[in-house]
Amino acid sequence: MTVDLKAKPFFLDEDQIRWVEDTIASMTLEEKIGQLFINLTLRRDPAYIRTLCNKYHIGGVRWQGGTVEEVYEQNRLFQQESKVPLLIAANCESGGNGAIKEGTLVATHAACGACNTPDIARLMGRVAGTEAAAIGCNWTFAPGADILLNWRNTIVNTRAFGSDPDKIIERCKAYMEGIAENGLACCVKHFPGDGVDGRDQHLLTASNDLPCKEWDASFGKVYRQLIDAGLESAMIGHIRLPAYSKKLRPGIRDDELMPASLSPELLTDLLRGQLGFNGLIVTDVWVNNDYYEMEKEHPDPMNRFKATKAGPVEEFKKKHDLALVFINMKGYAQENNVRVRYSVSHSNEMPWYVNEVPTICVSLNYTNHLFDVPMMKTYINAYADTREYIRAVIEKILGKSEFKGVYNDVVWCDRWDTRV
Repeated sequence: MTVDLKAKPFFLDEDQIRWVEDTIASMTLEEKIGQLFINLTLRRDPAYIRTLCNKYHIGGVRWQGGTVEEVYEQNRLFQQESKVPLLIAANCESGGNGAIKEGTLVATHAACGACNTPDIARLMGRVAGTEAAAIGCNWTFAPGADILLNWRNTIVNTRAFGSDPDKIIERCKAYMEGIAENGLACCVKHFPGDGVDGRDQHLLTASNDLPCKEWDASFGKVYRQLIDAGLESAMIGHIRLPAYSKKLRPGIRDDELMPASLSPELLTDLLRGQLGFNGLIVTDVWVNNDYYEMEKEHPDPMNRFKATKAGPVEEFKKKHDLALVFINMKGYAQENNVRVRYSVSHSNEMPWYVNEVPTICVSLNYTNHLFDVPMMKTYINAYADTREYIRAVIEKILGKSEFKGVYNDVVWCDRWDTRV
């Protein structure tokens, strides 16, 4: 499927299309590959920026931290050093504070949804666009088109305009109009739609389990309307859409279902084909844990690209025959929900290795942790964290003692993906 540069949302004329075609024709294979990557920048020194632009030829960038002066200079250098103009993105979900810490927080999505008028969403976009453009930003990872259908979902919550598709369409369009006044492109997120699953797609593969008809009337309606309104780009979540994957790929098994970020049927057939999206597709954040460890020990532009190679994984597999994961969460009369919690966001504690080496997960207390770690294919409830219980579990894993316990269906947490 090819992109039509004359059509919505690009509307390029012949001269502009000729520039695009000539630019692509002049690029090496390495330069073309580099254009596929949006770099999450943790550093802004000139040497680092030159390396990203001139050696790795990145297509875009999103940064973290920095003062107004630092970010402005960083973005100026990025455009100065890049052979092809860069997409420079900010997370302006609430206003200009998504671009710089000194920026203005106008309103959260939830606050805009609570207002009786779309004007606040439009103002939020206008302020975000004004402040982000002033420091060299031309792209915003907003607005959020998610629908808060599950009150347990905390990753969306205040980042959603609400649960009414029509209100979400109205507020998203208002935001798009406001930010367009300063020439910024929008990236609506998170296709195929967050807010149905109660879990965080950054920690596991979440699912939008709506039937096709219900999805069409809610998330599908929202995306179709925003695409018709000229949406420039869409962020793809690490979220499954089982009903549509099964409709578009008859016979696909549950264990073959992929998140939209890796699913051709959801991107090519549904988003581009059925919904008619002609704009840019970008995935939600993908973080390689090795990269952050490398950056902590020795900051270097090469770290991001070293981390994408198979080396670290192969080295891990050579050193480890088995991974044992113990979960020991406790809580009583202090909070209403005790769940798996990692020490930091995007932590390397997440079990990324489950498909690389045999992995066994053992819960020493609560029996419902498969809800948060459904990727674990071997899961044992030990029921207590004393030395005697732990020793008994190890003996059973080693085959010295037989597993005789009987589980109840509560362990599956009413989820299909905990059984796959």
